[in-house]
Amino acid sequence: MQMVNLLKRAGFTALVFMLGTALLQTDYFYAQSVTQASRKKAEKSCRYKSAKKQAKRLRKQGWQEVPGDQPLVDQLHERCVKSRMTDEKGMNLYIFATGNAVAEQQAVAIRHAIHAAKVQLAQTVQGRIVGIVKDMQANQQLDQKTAVSINEMLSATRDILVQRLGYTEPVIKMIRYLPDNNVEAQVIIAYNIRNAMEITRQLMREELRKRLEKTEEEVDRLLNRILGPAEEQLRAQ
Repeated sequence: MQMVNLLKRAGFTALVFMLGTALLQTDYFYAQSVTQASRKKAEKSCRYKSAKKQAKRLRKQGWQEVPGDQPLVDQLHERCVKSRMTDEKGMNLYIFATGNAVAEQQAVAIRHAIHAAKVQLAQTVQGRIVGIVKDMQANQQLDQKTAVSINEMLSATRDILVQRLGYTEPVIKMIRYLPDNNVEAQVIIAYNIRNAMEITRQLMREELRKRLEKTEEEVDRLLNRILGPAEEQLRAQ
């Protein structure tokens, strides 16, 4: 009898696992179909004529695509497409950040520009969170100790957040040669807002549990109250 019960439990566990896996796959394919449909719609609304005008203006300023990369007009068109892509609720999918850098070598300038863009991205995300925390504190929805701890934590972990964002290929990457023989690089990165917020959530969860001495459940409830509105603001901008 005991063996039968064990087999039944094992079968039930396997069934739950299979159902969970099926649901995750369904959610994934649904998200993919929404993204593909949104991209097709965005591509129709972004005209190459506008991208050509922008490219012409940038070339007059000395900018050009990196040798071997996509033509500047294609990059500008892709920037337009990503800026108009939305999720199932009609909210923006991507957050954009720009970085500039000057160096003697092209590769170094590009690398530093990408890093600068990621720093700007982290500042934008954390800036939204700071704003939400300030509003909650003003409305007495958050005590001062917790608000101060969150703000201090955000400042202390900005570099860690930049590292955790990982490498992202810029949607626009261009260079120009300066009179002093240096190279200036400018990049624009497009980062999925949901992914950026999930990385931020993981980092904040780790740090706040240490600083506030709260349980994982308490920290998660706090993060839901803060990060939900912050993400909505980023998607609506």
